[in-house]
Amino acid sequence: MAWEDSNLGIWIATLLNTYVIPRNLGKVAGEQGFVELPVGSVRGPDVSFVSWDRLPEALTAYPAMVPDFVVEVLSLSNTKGEMLRKREEYFGSGVLLVWEVDPRLRIVKAFTSIDEFNSHADGDTLDADPAVPGFRLEVSQIFAELDRRRP
Repeated sequence: MAWEDSNLGIWIATLLNTYVIPRNLGKVAGEQGFVELPVGSVRGPDVSFVSWDRLPEALTAYPAMVPDFVVEVLSLSNTKGEMLRKREEYFGSGVLLVWEVDPRLRIVKAFTSIDEFNSHADGDTLDADPAVPGFRLEVSQIFAELDRRRP
């Protein structure tokens, strides 16, 4: 993952945490938050949200658990086949929602299954229902981080 893509992932995690923490809905992890999925693979989504109901009492380095919601920030090296495999693993394990964020095209695809999605661009509002009930975000808020410059 390129530095700027990682920065974008952390920004999305920050926006998500500002909603999750005051409501005590669960935990948010970043790109090093690896989980072992029931399908047998270990994945480290760029951002993940795990509700309290899905979070084990004791966490290991690679806990066996399924996030409710994951975000993948697309890097130049990601292929369509790779992203399809990830969605197959995520949805096959019980993930409820996957956002694929494309920083170069500045669009977000919100997947509700392996191949069903809505595409969102500047001017659109994303929601994370039912994975994170009530969480709404303007697409422009996500990509504003890419335009932020030193004073």
